[in-house]
Amino acid sequence: MLLRKSVLLCAILCIAFWIRILSVDAIPDEHFTGIDPYLYYWHAQIIIRFLFQNFSAERKRE
Repeated sequence: MLLRKSVLLCAILCIAFWIRILSVDAIPDEHFTGIDPYLYYWHAQIIIRFLFQNFSAERKRE
């Protein structure tokens, strides 16, 4: 079950990355000078915590 969730998450992230890269020419020059990097870092931390909690719960059941 955890493997399926991990694969699904990776697939979603890869598709989102691919969609973002397609429009790389349209990204303004000052795009990453605002709060965007902090927002992306915050999102990554949420995903990591979610995966770690699920992984820990799966290991406790075994």
